[in-house]
Amino acid sequence: MTFTTIRGATQVDFIGSDELDVLAAVDETLPIYAGGQKNNDFITLIRIGNGLISPSTVQGGEGADTINTLGEVQSSLFSGNKGNDFININSIISFSTLSGGDGDDFFTSPTSLLSSTLNGNQGSDTILFSGSADNAAVLGGQDNDSLTISGSKAFSNSRFNGNAGNDLLSLSGYGSSDAATLLTAVTFYGGQGNDFITASGGVNGIGTTGFVLSGDNDNDQITGSAQADTLLGGSGLDTIIGSGGADRTIGGSGADTYSGSVTDTRYQITAITDSAATTTGTVAGFDRFADAGAFVKTKSKLDISAVATTLAGGSLASGVITTKTSLTVASANDFTTLKAALDPLGGASTTAFIATFEVTVTAGSLTGTYLWINNTTAAYDSGDLFFQTVAAGQIDPSTDLILLNS
Repeated sequence: MTFTTIRGATQVDFIGSDELDVLAAVDETLPIYAGGQKNNDFITLIRIGNGLISPSTVQGGEGADTINTLGEVQSSLFSGNKGNDFININSIISFSTLSGGDGDDFFTSPTSLLSSTLNGNQGSDTILFSGSADNAAVLGGQDNDSLTISGSKAFSNSRFNGNAGNDLLSLSGYGSSDAATLLTAVTFYGGQGNDFITASGGVNGIGTTGFVLSGDNDNDQITGSAQADTLLGGSGLDTIIGSGGADRTIGGSGADTYSGSVTDTRYQITAITDSAATTTGTVAGFDRFADAGAFVKTKSKLDISAVATTLAGGSLASGVITTKTSLTVASANDFTTLKAALDPLGGASTTAFIATFEVTVTAGSLTGTYLWINNTTAAYDSGDLFFQTVAAGQIDPSTDLILLNS
């Protein structure tokens, strides 16, 4: 069936029925309202010659609706409402909102998204994005969404966010030498939930600038590109995998795991709680370098400049010394036992000396090697930094620690 047309002096309304309705609105000059009802509706707005479509409000109703446009969209609202909707607004979109509503919705990519928001809302939504974005937001919404960002268009002052749910964000296709100018003030977020973010298919050409990828909350897996990415774990137990380039990595709070094949990554600690020593129980609360490539001695850097004065009890003196002492613990099955073994062996940091220790546990469930950076109390406590390494000597404090902002 067709939509009922109500044409007024300032707006034209198209009202659907409870049946399957089809609307093709061509070259309307007045603002448009189109509302589907209970069934699966097809709504298409057309401006001949790909001109500017009149400001529109389009709502799909309760069924699995299809919403299309042919022409530029401005100052408009498109919403699938209930049902699993197909939203195909593949033109220039400005000052507008695209919303999936309830249901598992599918969005094709606009040519450009300018000062606008695309939001999947509720349901497990699929969003394809290969256009450009400026002052824009692309949001998965609630539930487990898939955002696929591809191509090599410019992004500026924009954000891509999976929001709630266990989301997949996949980025690919940036390989040109002008990647630095294509990606300006744009961040890709996982949001709440255990998210999977990968840029392993992106920025693989001769450009040197990568992506800003942020897991946000919960337990995320983040894989960088071949270039210089900024990888942010946020809160939770994150796995961060470098894939090359001079990455800047901040795991955030929670016991994070670093992996990958990188040589000159800078790991930044912004708070003691990012990798604080665990003193009781059997579950580690500190960060772990899982393989030899995750931290390469004399090339990778562990930047503790944000917390160095806290560890030292004041501003660092000129020419502060950092040396490593090797300690061996015969056996430890829990961190209470480890603390008891380390307490009498430690030494305090001062403003002139940062006390660091390479700890080797030779037996028990905590068997392994660790880097301990102490505070002003000689004993092992939760005010210290602690890291698990893959082997003895992986981190050399005399060359690999950054104590002052640079």
